Amino acid sequence: AELQAAKDRIALTHMTRVSTLGQLSASIAHQLNQPLAAILGNAEVAGKMVAQPHPDLAEVQAICEDIVKEDNRAAEVIRRLTALYKRGDVKLVPLDLNELVAETLELVRSEMLTRHVAVVAQLAESLSPVDGDRVQLQQMLLNLVLNAADAMSDIEPEQRRLVVRTELDGSNVRLDVVDNGSGIAPGSLKDVFDAFWTTKAGGTGVGLTICQSIVAAHRGRLTVQNNPVGGACFSATWPLRHDEQLRPRV
Repeated sequence: AELQAAKDRIALTHMTRVSTLGQLSASIAHQLNQPLAAILGNAEVAGKMVAQPHPDLAEVQAICEDIVKEDNRAAEVIRRLTALYKRGDVKLVPLDLNELVAETLELVRSEMLTRHVAVVAQLAESLSPVDGDRVQLQQMLLNLVLNAADAMSDIEPEQRRLVVRTELDGSNVRLDVVDNGSGIAPGSLKDVFDAFWTTKAGGTGVGLTICQSIVAAHRGRLTVQNNPVGGACFSATWPLRHDEQLRPRV
């Protein structure tokens, strides 16, 4: 029964991740269209240049380098998406949390522009590597960012501001996702991580439950509180790598 329950949790986590990516389909298409359009444009220019009697070979070489760069960019987008679509157990490895945040925000950049949400990344300098599962943490952050954008849908577009922040918190690292929406009803704060609890029409009510499970698998906690000036702040906190905890701070 325990093995079956574990399999069911993995399947639910995977389905939630795929559902999240489905919401981002337009953003993903934009992420791929940009490098593909650049490759096509550069190839057309290069073709015209080499057809000239005395082509500028240095310029053609520069164009070819641009094509390679854009091709690598498209391949990286596909690599990240492939990793997100795969199923698998949590594998904790050293990773750069700031890099993961930047990568995830790039993935949702077009979606945030469409929703008129200004995104601000406040990343701690010289943040030590943390033990984490890249795919799981990215799924958690994607859910929190999309939920924050949903929470601001009822306020004026020019007021929509999303802050993603990383900080050291003693022997822990903390990842905050802060919005300035309407916040959460005080009586519901204790319920937000319950399975099937949701305030969104058509929502499944499992996204935040999955997020909490992911953070728990990293030996951490996911909490939420309302901001004094409006909106809510979701905070994921988990321990630094063991060798980083032993390293003296200067």
